[in-house]
Amino acid sequence: MKRDYYEVLGIARTATSQEIKTAYRKLAIQYHPDRNPDNPDAENQFKEIAEAYAVLSDSSKREKYDRYGHDGLSQGDISYDFNDIFGGFTDIFDTLFGGGGRHSPRQGRQQRGNDLQYSLRISFDEAYTGTEKKIRIKRREHCPACAGSGAEPGTGRKTCPTCRGRGNVLIRQGFFTMSRTCPACGGQGEIIESPCKTCAGEGTVLNEHEVAIRIPAGIEDGDTLRVRDSGEAGPGGGIYGDLYIVVGVKSHPVFRRSGPDVGFDLPVTFSMAALGGEMEVPTPGGKAKLKIPAGIQAGTVLELKGEGFPDMNTGKKGRLLVEVQIKTPHHLNEEQRKLFEKLREIEDEPVSVWDRLKNMFAGKSV
Repeated sequence: MKRDYYEVLGIARTATSQEIKTAYRKLAIQYHPDRNPDNPDAENQFKEIAEAYAVLSDSSKREKYDRYGHDGLSQGDISYDFNDIFGGFTDIFDTLFGGGGRHSPRQGRQQRGNDLQYSLRISFDEAYTGTEKKIRIKRREHCPACAGSGAEPGTGRKTCPTCRGRGNVLIRQGFFTMSRTCPACGGQGEIIESPCKTCAGEGTVLNEHEVAIRIPAGIEDGDTLRVRDSGEAGPGGGIYGDLYIVVGVKSHPVFRRSGPDVGFDLPVTFSMAALGGEMEVPTPGGKAKLKIPAGIQAGTVLELKGEGFPDMNTGKKGRLLVEVQIKTPHHLNEEQRKLFEKLREIEDEPVSVWDRLKNMFAGKSV
């Protein structure tokens, strides 16, 4: 039968969250298995303490426990992750156990290399059509002399005599036992007797690397491309990391882009707006014919399907969205002035705002 969680932590049922945390910190250090290597029950005691803390430190779980006891908790309520719990008390465990407490297995000699990141700027047109680029980056590569092993050719590694291949060492201070990364081998469990002269035993050298990048059509500003195995070489002959290309797309002097859709402002003359007609307009891929309906108003958006940017996944193109702007002439020649004056004489006089208000209060429609 499970003990009462408050009893396990030695606190009152009215304990605050800080009191719960303080009690747990004290007991976790006291009953940690690495500090009690001769006590076979230490691990079970520590698990009991961790379980009690996992429930009482969570306000919703604690409320259910206070109401219904152990029967009110599901398995998910009482589950806990040692790493999560340790994470909250790294200041204590790093001091007592050298950064982790429990004995950790030695680090693998072959490890994956670091990922790299590169920023690449392309033009609006290149984003529309797609393109290929070649870039040069500095990265650490496997040493050609020792193939990444770090050992002089013809020699090898041997088991570390300090930790006997474990990668960590136990240090006793009074009745405490602490686990520390082996200072002789750095946690690898092996040492190099004759370091490679080319890389000084590092296993990697700094080189310039050329990468060919395919930019897909339709890429957007801020998209990231992944180039496998173009990052840095892993220690001990480990595999290469990846290269991440963050793509920036330059703005266009005419077009505005929103996903696959592209828009721009189209200036239209008074006569074209009134009479309608057909105009040739630019598109990201060239030119297209656009019908202007008679009587179109400023701010109207006309749509041409399939004239926008391609979708990177489907290849389907978005829309060209053309916003009509009525172009008012700044200077009129004599013939234009006469025609506009004649138009003013014969065109219907628009209802003024004042007339609209008067008619509205009079109950008339306009």
